[in-house]
Amino acid sequence: MIEDDVIVRYIPLPRKVNAVTVVDDDGYHNVYINSLLSYNEQTRALKHELCHIKRNHLFNKLNIKQCEKTASDEARPIY
Repeated sequence: MIEDDVIVRYIPLPRKVNAVTVVDDDGYHNVYINSLLSYNEQTRALKHELCHIKRNHLFNKLNIKQCEKTASDEARPIY
């Protein structure tokens, strides 16, 4: 799921940061994925961030730990 209002960029981030999403003044979701991660880790990080966007985690007052758990669970690979 990548909507028209999502822009994904791969840039080097600190090792402990997998990805981050920032909403700009035009309403676009800018997803920054750590380019230092492996392909599989980048894929999981992107799925995690897209879950936050899909579930509107950036603009609600839900518990942050629960939002992170939900996004992590949805991004977990199915074997």
